Amino acid sequence: MLRALRFVLFLSGLTIAAAFAGPPTFQLVSIYDYHYPGYPSSTTFGGAIANNGNVVGVFTSPHLSGTQSFERFANGRFSAPIIFPAAPGTVTFAEGINSAGLICGYFSPPNEIHGFFYDGQTYTQYDVPGADDTFLFGLNDAGDFIGYYYTGNTQTAFVSVAGTITPIEIPGVSIVSPSAINNFGQIIGVYLDPVNPALTHGFLRDADGTLIYPLDYLSYDSPGGYTVFHGINNQRRISGWTDDSGDQGLLVQLTR
Repeated sequence: MLRALRFVLFLSGLTIAAAFAGPPTFQLVSIYDYHYPGYPSSTTFGGAIANNGNVVGVFTSPHLSGTQSFERFANGRFSAPIIFPAAPGTVTFAEGINSAGLICGYFSPPNEIHGFFYDGQTYTQYDVPGADDTFLFGLNDAGDFIGYYYTGNTQTAFVSVAGTITPIEIPGVSIVSPSAINNFGQIIGVYLDPVNPALTHGFLRDADGTLIYPLDYLSYDSPGGYTVFHGINNQRRISGWTDDSGDQGLLVQLTR
């Protein structure tokens, strides 16, 4: 079970609440500006990163039915566009990648949404049994993955471990969105505030099912702000952002 959280902030200008003693620790971050070859930088959005440095993301193209995906390798090279072979007009969102290069995400032909896996050669459609729509957002090196699905208008977040699907439920909350899972089975994500749906909160689910929520960074000058946690790696570092008087990046270090 998780016992402590130590906040490490990157990007200057954040105010630490009094509950956190001592000065903040600032990280020196190397910045790489890249875009999918042949397309403007404003159309490229980086996403998940594997432990070997490979990244998946999306780019927009008027020539490829709108939004499609890519893999950027650690050496700076790019894959061919990742486009699920489905009906014309299909858009593809690569959301997660593991160290073996297995990619997960979702694709959307007109009027439907399905999850998928892609190993660099073969696309495999994935749907939660009985679901109307399935979204996949992350996976670890064991092949365990997270996402959510819809049955009618009801959204259910889930984790699949060794092929067994388990719902991720936060009491009193109807919209839960897991973002990433590490090799320890720890899951990070967000949920909508049940009283004020304009606010989002972070949450952490440990491998034994223990939930920590709300997992928020709120400062004196932004008491009604939101926190979004998007990634977690095997060093138990969580990445995300908060609207502390304008969006700011966050790194959170889990300790035991």
